[in-house]
Amino acid sequence: MCENGVWNGNPPKCDLITCPNLKQPLNSIMNGQCEPGICGSECNFSCKIGFTLSDSRNIRCLQSGKWSSAPPSCVQVKCPPLSKPNNGEMSGDCSSGSHGNICSFSCNTCYTLVGLQVLKCENGIWNGTPPKCFLISCSKLSPPLNSEMNGQCEPGICGRECQFSCNNGFRISGSASLQCLPSSQWSSSPPSCIPLTCPQITKPSNGEMNGVCASGIHGGTCSFSCHTCYNLVGRKRLMCENGVWNASPPKCSPISCPKLSPPINGEIKGQCDLGICGSECKFSCKNGFNLLGSASLQCLPSAQWSSSPPS
Repeated sequence: MCENGVWNGNPPKCDLITCPNLKQPLNSIMNGQCEPGICGSECNFSCKIGFTLSDSRNIRCLQSGKWSSAPPSCVQVKCPPLSKPNNGEMSGDCSSGSHGNICSFSCNTCYTLVGLQVLKCENGIWNGTPPKCFLISCSKLSPPLNSEMNGQCEPGICGRECQFSCNNGFRISGSASLQCLPSSQWSSSPPSCIPLTCPQITKPSNGEMNGVCASGIHGGTCSFSCHTCYNLVGRKRLMCENGVWNASPPKCSPISCPKLSPPINGEIKGQCDLGICGSECKFSCKNGFNLLGSASLQCLPSAQWSSSPPS
């Protein structure tokens, strides 16, 4: 007030309104007019990686010299819990991952991992889709020629077997059982079936043979016969069955005729006691006697003498 030419006080001043200095929240970044706040200006907040704001990212310094709200806080961001894959395992920070945590995956034996082996938690999000475990299989097998195939063969399944057997007349060459391995390879190459052969037969003494005798194959036959004056003892025909002849080879035994005795008042010479096929027995009479009948008898292939003994 002007009193007698003098103002009754000093002119006032207009001071800029400020808000108190803000303390930077833990794990945050603070920008703008924050220390101190100036009326009408803002202080801006953001969080470090792995954290998120709990409230408004901007607060304003008001005319009242107070901030429009309390500073926000930064809370840790977590990734959702992961589940282990079927037929697999996981290890690491998988249940509730924090930023930077990793979760590793593996599959049980006979299963293969499809997808990322390791996932990383980045700002509340896993950096990939959880992998899966798929059953390992082996290539489809075909039955070898002259064989049969049983088991898990088309295709093979890891840990399972494929078995092979040969048809009659053949034997297996190689492994009779193949296993599908975790490498998705069979444990060995498929076997083959090779013909079974019977051992070579030697023709009998004083006899002949014909047919498949030198190296018999399954189902082949070998036939035998004897020379004149010999009799076949054993089977006339042998068959090769799965590498074994169905009986022992026969033999040729000499044919013999019954023993002859000298007639009364006569004598005999030659092969008479036990006639041998093809040989002769000769008869003669003592002085004063004449022979009635053939003087010579031959032992025939029928095991009979050529005629009745003379008298």
